[in-house]
Amino acid sequence: MLLVSALTIVLAGTSAAQAQVATGVGTAGTGSLGQPVAPALPSTTLVTPLSPLSVGEAAVVRPLWTFNPRISVEQSFTDNANGGAPGNRESDLYTTIRPGALVDLYSHHHRFTLDYTFTRRQYVFNEDLRNNQHALSTFSQSELVDGIFFLDTQTSLSDATLNSQGQVSADPTIQFEGNSATILTASASPFLRYQLDKYANFETRYRYGRTISLTEGAQDSESHRFTHSVASGREFDRFSWGGTFDIGREDFTGTATFGPSGDRTNRNLLGVGSVEVPIIREFSIAMSAGYEKIEDLTLQDQPDGPIWNIGFRYRPGPRTTLQMGYGDRYDKKRVSGGLSYLISPRSSLTVSYGQSIRQTTPTANNSVAFLAPDGFGNLVDVRTGQGLSFSDSVFGLTSSSFYTERLDASLSLGHDKGASSTLNFFMEKRSGSTTQSDEDAVGISYGYSRPLNSYLTMNFSGSFSKSETTGTTPATTPGTAINVNTNALATGNETRLFTSSVGGALNYNISDTMTATLSYTFFRRDSSDQGGDSSENLLTAGIRKSF
Repeated sequence: MLLVSALTIVLAGTSAAQAQVATGVGTAGTGSLGQPVAPALPSTTLVTPLSPLSVGEAAVVRPLWTFNPRISVEQSFTDNANGGAPGNRESDLYTTIRPGALVDLYSHHHRFTLDYTFTRRQYVFNEDLRNNQHALSTFSQSELVDGIFFLDTQTSLSDATLNSQGQVSADPTIQFEGNSATILTASASPFLRYQLDKYANFETRYRYGRTISLTEGAQDSESHRFTHSVASGREFDRFSWGGTFDIGREDFTGTATFGPSGDRTNRNLLGVGSVEVPIIREFSIAMSAGYEKIEDLTLQDQPDGPIWNIGFRYRPGPRTTLQMGYGDRYDKKRVSGGLSYLISPRSSLTVSYGQSIRQTTPTANNSVAFLAPDGFGNLVDVRTGQGLSFSDSVFGLTSSSFYTERLDASLSLGHDKGASSTLNFFMEKRSGSTTQSDEDAVGISYGYSRPLNSYLTMNFSGSFSKSETTGTTPATTPGTAINVNTNALATGNETRLFTSSVGGALNYNISDTMTATLSYTFFRRDSSDQGGDSSENLLTAGIRKSF
């Protein structure tokens, strides 16, 4: 559930300040008559009305509890155990023991989910690399008063890569000391959902969040956010409307290795209303207008003024959705759009483009749009081959805000004999930060899976990405920090980084609960910075058992 929530926010292309007033990309499903329908796209409007059916949906009606322990043991050989540059590489053998468990608790009005993994990594020659890792995620949802008052909570514990140009490994679960931080995040969100007969649906929500860096390298933060939303009820069958008021603040403290340091406070205020009017059954016009103010010392231009957007949504059939929008937000003219096409029940194409201000805090939401399991069931970012992390896998971990333009495209295909493949492309441009140079990134990835027989499955994946800093700003160079309250200046560092990864795996199902895996990964990074190049060959054999 935690991952699903994160996925909804990230694919919508919104910042944390807008996450509660935006629609995310869903998955292909079926219409009311059972025919396939296209995957959902982000809304072109600024407000997504609440569905009348959403009121009271937090209640869980099936009493049940499950406990699913698991353990995996892997033996790996690497020719670059220390993540060093050419001439400074050390080969080694290491054993990874990874026990874990998934716990689900249900009742009529409550649900609690916990997933925990402990990792012990034992090297043969490099004793200083031996380490323990902990990964934890929890999610709870409670209906405190029938159909009216609810409470959501989330926690996450994970290691984050601080600098994408520092030490990294072909093993997506490895973090190097000195280029990582252990981050704990927690949030609690009580909210009310209620109706005004059949005319309007309301949600009033407060969210408290806390981020703590348990090791040096990242800033701590504490946030408070209040959101009130109203949406048209079922009486309005000719058009839909909605409105949102959102106000919040986030306080940062501590010193960061990469990005801004020092005490500061971000404040956000948003008030917006929207309406969507069908012109014909397949075509509708969407409009929104409001006011927004962002106070953030890490932004060169802090928006303060009216916002508006006008767009359309075109659905020529249940398989296709096209939408476009044009407006003024963040003191810039903005264009957004998306295409979703369900090629077949097992194949789909989605494309989305938009601009936004991302006010980044260390969360797991930044990379989940491109997550997929590797041969051992670890969630990895298919663009880079790196693991699920609180940091952005292309740009690293930072609490700085920036203006971003992003294009995403994904083609998923179902083939004969149960085979499937996915091709992903992304392009992102970041600018407008007072603490970092402007950055551009582009990447492509491909994954293919095919069952060879009822027991054996073959997987193949490959990725390539390029990122570069452009120009000089009052910014930090990689590995340094700046205190935004002292107006300290640093010369922007122009760096070009190429990252590629290719690999394959064979998975053999020994039984319904036991899988053996043999995998190989080649990882390479070429940097314009001296000493930034790195490459690694990694061969791993292991076994995974669930109970």
